[in-house]
Amino acid sequence: RKKVDAMNKAAAELSLANDFIFGEVMRQPENVKPLLEAVLEKKIAEITYIERQQDMKDGVNLHGVRLDVALADADETRYDIEMQTGHAYDLERRIRFYQSSIDRRTLEPAESYRQLRESYIIFICTGDYYKRGLALYKRKSVIEGAEDLTYEDGSHAYILNAAFTVQNMNEPALECLRY
Repeated sequence: RKKVDAMNKAAAELSLANDFIFGEVMRQPENVKPLLEAVLEKKIAEITYIERQQDMKDGVNLHGVRLDVALADADETRYDIEMQTGHAYDLERRIRFYQSSIDRRTLEPAESYRQLRESYIIFICTGDYYKRGLALYKRKSVIEGAEDLTYEDGSHAYILNAAFTVQNMNEPALECLRY
């Protein structure tokens, strides 16, 4: 009886930040699609592909990545959703590396760079990486000296902060962060 109670308590204490729970929940289209739509604040096409713990490595002697949840939709947009617990290091460079890893696998040999798919890297952090209290930190690229010009290359980076104090996202997205 005590063993069952301990197991039930342990199961109840698991949160979305747990790697196994996160992967299991996010690999279900009925869970991940509403999350993406809430975070991105737009409708997305039907999810056509989801893989947990996708390994990407280009060579034996090269650094690879393991994407927590990699997915694609019917419009061929690529998404990577990562759970970051504890202190994150070099998050901006990790995002760059993850984005390039995804991009290298989306263009067919005869396709032009114009056909490079939209891609979104989303890190859900249990701590506040930038220490400003925002629920959402969204990368925006501009041209230096002409900041009114956005640099649209089809890559997007979102860093979500579960320890937020500033509610700069819609309520459905905030609910996910609270969970």
